[in-house]
Amino acid sequence: METAEKTLKDLDTEGTSMMNRGLEALPGGVGNLAQSEKFQKFKQARSAFVQAMLRDESGAAIQTSEFVRLEREMFPQPGDTPDVISQKAAARRVAIDAMKKSAGPGYKSSEAAQAGPSRADIEAEIRRRGLMK
Repeated sequence: METAEKTLKDLDTEGTSMMNRGLEALPGGVGNLAQSEKFQKFKQARSAFVQAMLRDESGAAIQTSEFVRLEREMFPQPGDTPDVISQKAAARRVAIDAMKKSAGPGYKSSEAAQAGPSRADIEAEIRRRGLMK
C-alpha cells in the first residue's frame, strides 16, 4: 500500500480523466493501448492498493463489487473536486497507518524491506542463534 501510494502521489488527477476511464471500460483490455502512460501507472497503483487492503480485510477472494466500491471511495473519479481528491488521499493515508498498526512492532516500511536487514539486525540474529557472543 505504501509503494502504491508513493506512485499515486503525482498521479491523483489521472483518475479524473473521462477519456482514460472510458478506455478502461472497453472489453479485453483493448483500451489500454490508447491510455496515457500516467493513467496506466495510476491504474496499476490503484489496483495494488485496493488488492492489498481488501486481501487484509477478507483474506479470501476479492469480489468485483467490493473492489469497485473501495476504488470509488478512495480514488479520484471524474467530476471529483480538488477537495474531494484531497479527502480521498487522506483516507488512503489513514488506511496505510491502520495497516501499519495492525502489523505490530515487526512492521518494516517498503523502503526498509528493499534495503534489507541492517547490520544491527544481522548481528542480533547471529547472537540469537548463538553463533556470536
